[in-house]
Amino acid sequence: MAKGEFTVQGIFSARAHIPLVDIQFEEARIQISPEKAREIGEMLFRVAEAAETDSFLFHWVTGPLGQDGNAASQIIADFRSYQEREQMLQVTVDFIEEEKDGQEPS
Repeated sequence: MAKGEFTVQGIFSARAHIPLVDIQFEEARIQISPEKAREIGEMLFRVAEAAETDSFLFHWVTGPLGQDGNAASQIIADFRSYQEREQMLQVTVDFIEEEKDGQEPS
């Protein structure tokens, strides 16, 4: 496999009789469950979106707002903290709602 090459494929384990996702990056290779692959995929989407948001904020703060890179970095850090607090609050609210409805918390 070439340097920097990344491949992913769905496979069926004839030995274990289960579906797997085979991930290979250069010489490293792992096999994970489809559920774990979806979880990783969701994480990748979230961090890609966060990276683009960070880039936008940095360029907006240092461009039109005329602030320096340190100010932009602090705003990005504050924005991330705000997002994390909001996400934790939403998880808590969802958990409480599921308990009130008698559902198994997710």
